[in-house]
Amino acid sequence: MPGLLQRALGALALAFALATPALAWEAFTVDDIEVRGAERISVGTVLNYLPVRTGERFGPEDAGRAVRALYETGLFEDVTIARSEATLVVTVEERPAIGEINIEGDFSMPREQLRSSLQSIGLARGRVFNRLLLDQVEQELRRQMSSRGRYGAEIDVQVRELERNRVAVDLTIREGKTARIRQLKIIGNEAFTDETLIDLMESAASDDTFWLSSADKYSRTTLEGDLEAIRSHYLDRGYIKFSIPSSPVTITPDRKDIYISIHVDEGAQYHVRDVELRGELPMRRARSCARSYEIASGESRSRARARQVQPRAAMRSPSGSHRRATHSPGSTWRRRWTSRTRRSTCVS
Repeated sequence: MPGLLQRALGALALAFALATPALAWEAFTVDDIEVRGAERISVGTVLNYLPVRTGERFGPEDAGRAVRALYETGLFEDVTIARSEATLVVTVEERPAIGEINIEGDFSMPREQLRSSLQSIGLARGRVFNRLLLDQVEQELRRQMSSRGRYGAEIDVQVRELERNRVAVDLTIREGKTARIRQLKIIGNEAFTDETLIDLMESAASDDTFWLSSADKYSRTTLEGDLEAIRSHYLDRGYIKFSIPSSPVTITPDRKDIYISIHVDEGAQYHVRDVELRGELPMRRARSCARSYEIASGESRSRARARQVQPRAAMRSPSGSHRRATHSPGSTWRRRWTSRTRRSTCVS
């Protein structure tokens, strides 16, 4: 509530500042600009952001534009503009600088990693403090905790005033327990059983034996690795159009249990129809090259086998003329190997 109240008062002050100049004076020619209240921020910086120069006409509409320009820098808590004869008087109240960042509590994340994350959103010593930043700080900390399965983390952010217009930001973090996977479902699979696919994964649902293991502790990073393991399993067995359209993660209201559903779209299984060699190799060497790939017609299309062709093509290319043999796997069911004088290319 205090943060909302301060933001409301700030918005009211800005509206008042924008409205007041219209009643204060008529347009005049600015002979001089006086800046008051600038301490840490130089007068030159204020003048640089101010959209008026000496010798220019300045009226009520310009006053609103000038106040808005200084507010948008994020450097000032309050801005007022007044006129003293032909002098434009700009009074600013600087926002405090961040003097300290204190992190306390019970958490396993390395402090330097945590400080780096906070710095990426603008919370660092020496930076200008903006109360709107506190919401971003809490969101960033919760994102970091959630990625580690700490959905029940408690985060408290407090601000203390220091001398010389500085503030200290005190963060207290209590991670709590890691949410555990209660259910893991795979939907849409027909070629392989649930057990076969789940055995590929590091993540697993809880049971009575998991007090010996951490496999049922949820981690987004681990889940992403599991999805890639399932994807590779299908691609290496000819399912070249396989995809995982979605993998929603649901957490219970008490933030202790996780339910994961992995939706798969297998597509058709593809097989190698033929192996075709092209190029300027002698017939005997071409046959030898074809045999070296060890891929026969009717074999299921495998991404892993396709990747093995590259080093083999390079090793079996004759010295001197085929030093740059390369392999570029594709996504069609038909394989072709092309061997040229200076480059040997396999496309699948």
